[in-house]
Amino acid sequence: MRLHVSLFPIAAALTGLIGCNSQDARVTSASDDLDEDRYHEKSFSWGESSGGLPKASALAGIAGKQTAFATQEELVAAVKALDEKLKDHAFTDSLWKPVDYACDELDLAVWNEYGTVRLGDSVVFDEGMLKSRCRLSEGIDQESETHDQTLEKKSISMRHHQEVVDRQYPYKMIGRVWDNYDLWAYKSSGGETQFEKRRSRFGVTAWYDTDATRIGVRVYLFDCGDRDGLRYCYHGDTKMSWYKNDDYVSYRDFAVGKIVIHSDRLPEIHPAKLFGSDFALSMHSVDHAGLQFRAQSISNPNVKAEFEFVDPEFVTW
Repeated sequence: MRLHVSLFPIAAALTGLIGCNSQDARVTSASDDLDEDRYHEKSFSWGESSGGLPKASALAGIAGKQTAFATQEELVAAVKALDEKLKDHAFTDSLWKPVDYACDELDLAVWNEYGTVRLGDSVVFDEGMLKSRCRLSEGIDQESETHDQTLEKKSISMRHHQEVVDRQYPYKMIGRVWDNYDLWAYKSSGGETQFEKRRSRFGVTAWYDTDATRIGVRVYLFDCGDRDGLRYCYHGDTKMSWYKNDDYVSYRDFAVGKIVIHSDRLPEIHPAKLFGSDFALSMHSVDHAGLQFRAQSISNPNVKAEFEFVDPEFVTW
């Protein structure tokens, strides 16, 4: 049976996709914002120059938490429940978030809610592991105003995620994407959009999480398999999420205990080494203060495979 796929040159495609579909987006004005300067108040610093901000070590309530789960299923159910709670603005407002590191919001939620997490007798997550998963931000009081005021798009390779940054001073949008990300007792593939503003609070100038008027993410998930030394990837699913007046939005595809295959066409490839959502393409969107932020990220920029063609779109309003 013939495989109906098209060669999808990932790096070139992403270059060509900058601005794709953005002409359909509605440019918002400052008057559309519920509160343009609404920043995340529960902010802390892992660094030394924290000024009036609390240090992570000062968050005694979190530092003293010890949560034990008897089984993998119990832990995964708790994490999935937190992922659902991330849609609740009141819950995300209650989370302590660092200003000097850019972190996955679900990781932050797990640490805030459970502190040190044990599975049986083993520690599977704690503050040190959380910090190792985060990326050091541009820092506190370390950037010149000249550098700050440049318009910048850049990609950042991380150990677990790929990130892209669209900076339009004094704001920046951070987009993340990942596939088969091993999180203690399960795997996840997905994408996330984060929004920040550079400002001075409590005597500290830094990038603070800030509510965007509109913030969205659209994630394209691909299932891949090997045949005769070649790799083929099929579009398995597309997921979209967006919020009003929030600083994060995300979608995560969980695989627990077994790998989930989305496409019923993959069994046509024999023999095949299969993974669930083995590749992800994420489209990140923010409209705020009369500005549009658009960027796309891919989970593995060096992948060599033949891809089923998709025409990726940004979330627009």
